[in-house]
Amino acid sequence: MIRTAEPLTPIVTHRLPSNQRRHFERCKRTPAGFVALGDSICSFNPIYGQGMTSAALQAAALGSVIEGLGAASDRLPKVFYGKAKKVINVPWSIAAGGDFLMPETTGPKPPMCDPINRYLKKAFIAAHYDPVVNDQIARVQNLLAMPPSLLTPKMQWHVRRAAKRGPAGLTSPRATSAMQRGHITT
Repeated sequence: MIRTAEPLTPIVTHRLPSNQRRHFERCKRTPAGFVALGDSICSFNPIYGQGMTSAALQAAALGSVIEGLGAASDRLPKVFYGKAKKVINVPWSIAAGGDFLMPETTGPKPPMCDPINRYLKKAFIAAHYDPVVNDQIARVQNLLAMPPSLLTPKMQWHVRRAAKRGPAGLTSPRATSAMQRGHITT
């Protein structure tokens, strides 16, 4: 079917060279009657697949703030940006931490980035062999579970046990990064 299909639109590439986050919660003043949302607050490399989910969670947070304060409240932007920050922190830490697997990544590293990335390399290999690890990684990547859920003692046991079965050649940063993106299968 794909061989005979015709594209509906031309191919479009992602033009931003990096993930970008703007800290509106730090603004002393904001324009009346206006809030930024979605990519205008935080844009992600599309390879992570979290931009639309993050935007939807921000919209839900905005809805709850409007419900609580009213749409005309002067406090709405400040309260919303505080909630948006909390929504964005999880996918941002995933994206920023994941980018530091690539040696050309620059910028401030999130706390504990290197040890977490070493562990996640093993977890991604383990995910090929253990459905418990695979399911939990998918839940975290799809923002259905928090990243610390990958660090529980039970999950660490699954990762250690299953990662031993993985091929040694899949532990380099470039191979692991490609595996995260679905380019390497075992």
